[in-house]
Formats: sequence, C-alpha cells, structure tokens
Amino acid sequence: MGDLSMYMDGTLTLYRETPLNWTAAEANCVRNGGHLASIHSMMENAIVASLCGNDECWIGFNDIEQEGTWVWADGSSANFSSFPGGIAPWNPGEPNGRPNEQTDGAYIYPPTNIYVVAGAWDDDDIAVTRPYVCKHDPMPTPPPSPSPPPRPTKVGEFQFFSEKKNFNQAEAYCETLGGFLASIHSMVENALVQSLCHPVECWIGYNDIAHETQWVFNDGSTADFSSFPGGKAPWNPGEPNGKATEHTDGAYMYTNNPWTVAGSWDDDEVLKNRAFVCKVAASLPPPPPPISPPRPMVVGEFTFVAEPRNYSAAEAFCQSGLLSPAHLATIRSSAENVLVHELCEPHECWIGFSDIAVEGDWSWVDGSPVNFSAFEGGAAPWNPGEPSGNADEPTDGAYMYPHTNPWVRAGTWDDDDVAKLRTFVCRNVSVAEEVAPGDEDAGDSSAVGTIFLILFLLGGVAGLVYYVRRQKELGQPLVPERVREVIDSITSRRASPLGGVRPVQLDPSPAMAYTPPLSVSGLMPPPGNAA
Repeated sequence: MGDLSMYMDGTLTLYRETPLNWTAAEANCVRNGGHLASIHSMMENAIVASLCGNDECWIGFNDIEQEGTWVWADGSSANFSSFPGGIAPWNPGEPNGRPNEQTDGAYIYPPTNIYVVAGAWDDDDIAVTRPYVCKHDPMPTPPPSPSPPPRPTKVGEFQFFSEKKNFNQAEAYCETLGGFLASIHSMVENALVQSLCHPVECWIGYNDIAHETQWVFNDGSTADFSSFPGGKAPWNPGEPNGKATEHTDGAYMYTNNPWTVAGSWDDDEVLKNRAFVCKVAASLPPPPPPISPPRPMVVGEFTFVAEPRNYSAAEAFCQSGLLSPAHLATIRSSAENVLVHELCEPHECWIGFSDIAVEGDWSWVDGSPVNFSAFEGGAAPWNPGEPSGNADEPTDGAYMYPHTNPWVRAGTWDDDDVAKLRTFVCRNVSVAEEVAPGDEDAGDSSAVGTIFLILFLLGGVAGLVYYVRRQKELGQPLVPERVREVIDSITSRRASPLGGVRPVQLDPSPAMAYTPPLSVSGLMPPPGNAA
C-alpha cells in the first residue's frame, strides 16, 4: 500500500512510496474508504502541505467534468470564505489549463520550489504521477485500554515501601516489622527485588558502615555470592567507589537508569532518602507504620523558626521579645553546626553570620568574636568556592545547606541575597554572654580579687586553728592573762557611770613614771612555759 502517515486524528493519509496519476490516486482513496483530500481552511491547507513535505501532492480539486468549474472529489462544497480574499489559494496565474489540455487536477506546491508560493495550488495533467493525500472519515476512538493491575509490593519475604527514608531510618522501620533491609543471595532474589522496586532506586541491606570496604548484610547473613555470575556481588561496573572520607556506606539497586545495568548495585551516602525493600520472614501481618515523633523546634539555646523571612526580618524576629534576648544563631563549633543543621533539615536556614557592614568582613550579628578554632581545619564551614558574593551584590547573609541539595555538602554555608526568604535559627543569649563590651577587664579584676579574699580568709582560719591547738598542748589559756586584764579593765570602765570615774591627772614632770605600751610579744606565753 505504500507509506502511510496518519495525521489530524487519522483523517488524512499521505501515500508517498507509490506515486499515482490523479484518477488512480482517487480510486485508491475510494478503496480505502475516502477521497483525494478536500481542503476547507488555511489550517487544513498547512497540515496537508506539511504532510507532503518536499513532495508535490495531488489533492481532490478538479475540473474534469466541466472545464473551468472546479469541484472537490468528495462532493463537499468549494467554499473558500475562510481563505485570504475568499478565494482558493492558487499560485499566481493559476489555474491556466486550456480546454484542449488534460490539466484538470490540482496539486499542492512544496516549500522546496523557490519559484512559487509554498502551499499554493497549481493545475496539471492528470496523467502525471505524484504522491497524494487521501481524506477519510474520522476513525472511531478505540476503547480505553484496561488499567494495568496494581504493581505488587510484596513477593515472598520481600516487601517494597515507596515512602522514602535514609538508610538507617529504612533499616529501623524494617526491624519494627521483624525483619531487616533486604539481603540478597541469588540472581532469582535479585530479580525479585528489582521487579518490586522498578522504576525507582531502592535501598537494600548491604553496607560497610562499621569498616570501610568490608561490606556485610544488615541481617548478619553470609555475604556469599557464589551463585552470581563470576561469584561476585552484582555491583554496577566501577562500583563501589566511596572513599573513607565519604558517607557512601549503603548499597542501593538500579532499576531504570539508562546509564547503568538494571538490577546492579551502587553505594551512596546513607543520609539520602530512597524507597527500600525489607526482608521479613513469613509471620503475622506487620503492624501499622509507627507515627514519626514531632520534629524538634528547640534544642538547648537554638530555636528553629519555620516561617520564611528575609535576613533582616529574621534577625528582628529573634530580638522581638518572643525569644528575647536572642539573635540569629552564632555557631562556635563543629558540634553546634551539626545541631543547627539537624534543626533546619530539610530546609535552608539563615544563620547570624554576615558582611552587611563591610563587604568581605564577616561577623556575627550578636557581636561574638569570629573564631573557628573549634571547627574542622580551623576554618568556617563554607561550601567549596563560597562566599562568592561581590561588592555590588546584596549577598551579605550566610545560610546553611540541607541534605536535600545533592550538589553541595550538607551542613556547609553559602552567602546569598539578604532579601530572599528562608527559615532561620535563633540563639538565646545566656547571662554570661550579656556582659557589655568593654566590661571584660572589670570582670576579670573582680574575679582575681575574690580569689585573693578567699585565700586570705582560709589562711586566717588555718592560723587560728593552729594557735588554739598550740595553747592546748602547752596547757595555757586561749586568752593570755595580760590580755584578760586589759579586757576586764575596759569592761569595768564601760559599766561605771561617767561621774564615778576619776579623771586621770597628767603630770608633765619628768618624775612621772612611764609605762611602755603593750607589745605583741607581751601577749606570748612566758619563756619558761615554752615546750
């Protein structure tokens, strides 16, 4: 039958491989339930022209019955009101056939004829053979194909779960069912797991988390691949290729990746989320999935705020009084960076590091010193190549990357336009951190003075204890006799009325006896009583 090209809901068919003259072409169209194509709009004309491509094609317009009276072969009305000028799209000067010529059939010009208007018509000898276009009644719409049966989620001991989890979460969920992430011990089991997972990637229970390159099954079964081709695990060529410094410690299966072998394995970061397959021995129906605990919003001094705000609005919120006193988070160590990252996941979060005041001079919004000695390498954890903002860009605020961005390192920082909206983390300011700038020296001096006072008091107490013990060992009273006399004298004077005390007469004469003042040595025991 030649080359059939269906177009416009199957009503137009191009016959290109077996060109026919006009009469034979019309006869063949009739045999196939139609006629040479009638054209009733510019759109339909364009469709026929594009269908013919670089070929001239017979169409159903002719004046075979009466010279000069052009009609459609299918008997439809020759109405060109929707064409420019309300006339048929003949090429200029056409049709030009004469009564004594057999130029009684119309054909359509292709775009390859540079001397005519593409898509315009011309008349020609109906004995000439050309490709042709038939027009048929619209084909009946076929009944919808039956819906495919639902894909299985369980085959034997293997059960597929489409809810994506990271490697450890998937393993924990399998254990709630009484199983483990799937161990695979034959090509048959591998094919079963592949059919369950298709077309998505799935975690399986193979890992080298404990020891890099020492791959084991999660369920503790023997990693024996003697029944696999070559006696080896079915890794995709070149895998596993994770390094000791990477978290590529979990295996997953390829199912529909055109660049890999379907059913082969690869290693990847265990923190990524994927569908997974559990292997559970036949038992009672599994319990319903556990309800995930609510995501923490506050950990220690850090508070996660899920409502996205620009950088300035986020800092203002932290200081607003709801969390006061607080600022956008200052991060002082790798451990704190991990904590903030876990609060933010899976969102990007503003943190309190910026160079808004001076381009390139990054500082903490709460005024804390910029010190990264407690970070890996003693440097801020910028993503490689960051910060990259220029002086003429408002990329003055730092934010943290989550695991959900596969092109960066999770937990690293980047700079961005402070006008953009993001979630953010505030850090409450502790009492110790509220010392005003410049008061640090005063605080240090006060602490030193306090230490000396404590040492002095301790020394005094120790001396008193020594004195009491010494007096007891010597059999002497705790208060020497002469001291007691002085105390008694003072006490008696205070007890007497003022009028009863005889005033002391000061005699300036040299004969007046002189009594030396009581010395410290006078308080000591007499030499004869020494030990």
